[in-house]
Amino acid sequence: MSEKIGFSPELRESLSAIGAGLSGDIVINILTADDAPVPASTAWTKIISFELQTAGGKLHDWANGTITATPSDTSTAGTATVSDGTPSVVAGVGTVTLIGDAQNWLDTETALCTLGGTFGAKTLANVAFTRTYTA
Repeated sequence: MSEKIGFSPELRESLSAIGAGLSGDIVINILTADDAPVPASTAWTKIISFELQTAGGKLHDWANGTITATPSDTSTAGTATVSDGTPSVVAGVGTVTLIGDAQNWLDTETALCTLGGTFGAKTLANVAFTRTYTA
């Protein structure tokens, strides 16, 4: 029906994306690839970029709000934290920084940033960025 009342293709596409998101078709897509640096004992940071998308990969460019970011690690000495436990989402896009302290990060140890939470009334499936130290 929207074609019959003269909506532009861009507006129809935006309304379709909003409708999909409001009906629950919304997922977090981490754009930053997992990495595997060599073991180290220096402090480090990794910026993790993410988007809210439909299951088909369309950006929810109308979405503004926050999600949750939870750090974890398997290090015997190091500790992973995040820059913000509730990173902002603006026009469907956001970033959060995973931070490692200046301790020994050994071979096979990992640091993770798990993104999830709720957006509007939708509980988002958790997704994680993983840093695995590899000798």
